[in-house]
Amino acid sequence: MSGKLACGVLVWVASQLLVSCAGSGSWGQRSHCPVVPVSTADDLGDVELRARMHFGVGDREAHFEVVARRVADELVLVGIAPHGIRLFGVHQRGREIAVVGASSRESTHLARWTLDALHRSIWISAPSDPEAGQVVDWNWENESVTESIDSGQRRREFVHPDASVPVVIRYGSPSTESGDLVEIENPWCGYAASFVVFDTPEWVAQ
Repeated sequence: MSGKLACGVLVWVASQLLVSCAGSGSWGQRSHCPVVPVSTADDLGDVELRARMHFGVGDREAHFEVVARRVADELVLVGIAPHGIRLFGVHQRGREIAVVGASSRESTHLARWTLDALHRSIWISAPSDPEAGQVVDWNWENESVTESIDSGQRRREFVHPDASVPVVIRYGSPSTESGDLVEIENPWCGYAASFVVFDTPEWVAQ
C-alpha cells in the first residue's frame, strides 16, 4: 500500500470512529463563535487532565478522549479517538491557538470547540465561589458571566451583546464515571458537549 493511500485510509478510519449518525448537522465554523482562552501567561496555573468527551452538532455526534497539559508557557491538548488514533493536537501559547495534525475538517472544528469547552467550564475562574442561592457575576472579555448554585447544582452562563441566547454550563450531574458530568450548550458555535475528567494522565508523547 502506498504512503498516500495508507494516509487516506487512516483519515477515513479516524472519521468513522469519530462521527456517528452522519446527517444534515453542520460542522462549519459559525460567524460568531468566539474562543477567548485564559492566557498561558496569566492565571492558567498547572494543568494535567484526561477527560472523556462527547459532542453533538445537529444530528451528528463525536466521542473521544482528550488529554491536556501545560508545559512551561504552552498548553497542549491532544484528542484521541477509540483504539488510540490521534484526531488533533492544539498548542496554545499566550492566547495564540494552533491546531496541528487534525485528521479531518471536522477534527479541526472539534479541536477549537474542545479548547473552548474546557476554558469556559474549568480554566476561566470566578472571582469567588457562589454559595447556595447566591449569584456571582463578572466580565470575561466582552462577555458577562454569572455563576450560581440552585437545588445543589452549579450553573454558569456567558452572555454576549451580539448573541440572543447564552452559553450555558451545568456542573455536577451524577455520572457512572469516576467524576461528575459537566454539560455545555454553546449555541454561538453550534455545539452541545459533555465531559467527565476521569484521570490525571501520564503525558501522551507528542
